[in-house]
Amino acid sequence: MAEDKDSQVIAKGGQEIEVQLETGHRETVKVKLLPLGKMPDFFKGLDDDIFMIQLVTGKTKRFAESLTFDSGMEVVEKAHEVNFPNALRWSERRAKRLAPLIPMAEKGMKIQRQLMT
Repeated sequence: MAEDKDSQVIAKGGQEIEVQLETGHRETVKVKLLPLGKMPDFFKGLDDDIFMIQLVTGKTKRFAESLTFDSGMEVVEKAHEVNFPNALRWSERRAKRLAPLIPMAEKGMKIQRQLMT
């Protein structure tokens, strides 16, 4: 059943939800499935809910700030549900790619400390 839902989200490029603005106006927005190139932005959005809302809906900052608290939270939570599996996969691949560089960075930091003394 979850596989069917995932397939539908992928096929549609995201998932539509209804949100409410502080004015009482209701609107349907699509919480987008982000492309590969937007994964760094997804991680930035984990610490900035307004940015996350803008990123996944394509709406303006003004729109994001005008959502009710509950609607804003719903968009952020749906963004996580829709995008986190891909973001996790992306970050694991990135960590594997960067892991061989850690010893080189540590050696560089050791040399830098020696030069500073």
